[in-house]
Amino acid sequence: MSPRTPLVDPGSYFERDDRPSLRLGLGLIGANVVLSLLVTWWFVIRLIGRIDVSATARAEAESMVSVTLFGMFFAILIGYVLFAGIIHVFVWFAGGERGFGTTLVIVGESALVSILLLPLTAVGFGLLVQQVPAEPEAAIDAMERMQNGTTPVLFVVGLVRGLWEAAIQAAGIATVHEIPLGKAALVTFGLAVIGVLL
Repeated sequence: MSPRTPLVDPGSYFERDDRPSLRLGLGLIGANVVLSLLVTWWFVIRLIGRIDVSATARAEAESMVSVTLFGMFFAILIGYVLFAGIIHVFVWFAGGERGFGTTLVIVGESALVSILLLPLTAVGFGLLVQQVPAEPEAAIDAMERMQNGTTPVLFVVGLVRGLWEAAIQAAGIATVHEIPLGKAALVTFGLAVIGVLL
């Protein structure tokens, strides 16, 4: 029996006649975007609530967060399309059999990993909030230092997510586009390493 998700045996999963699925791939992209934005909103609201500022300043900051998240929604969607586009350029050079939509859907189905790991990302963000002092100037200094790095939890979750998604994408691209697994893996793991390092 073929696996129901690409999480454990992506090669067998993508050999099924009904995979990749446009509806499932785009649905997972949409779910990942919305859930990621909710976790980000939760993190920022907790962060703002931790800092000792006036109610007016807090309300202004919270309203700016809503506007920023709206823009992030479209930025993340465009990011998925660009990421799939980069992969598809390499697929095209390798003689891939199917079009860009197929590559986008494979990338979308790999987003199941991000959704699965989102609770651990939330834990990492929660630990990050605990490191921010209540005094506004000290909080700004702490957040500037955090922008240059990450917590160990967030780093490990990002590394696992990137490598797991790359494995699913490589298996899907190799199977569906009928190109060698090594070529597909070189591209997807290369992009995953770049993503983790950024």
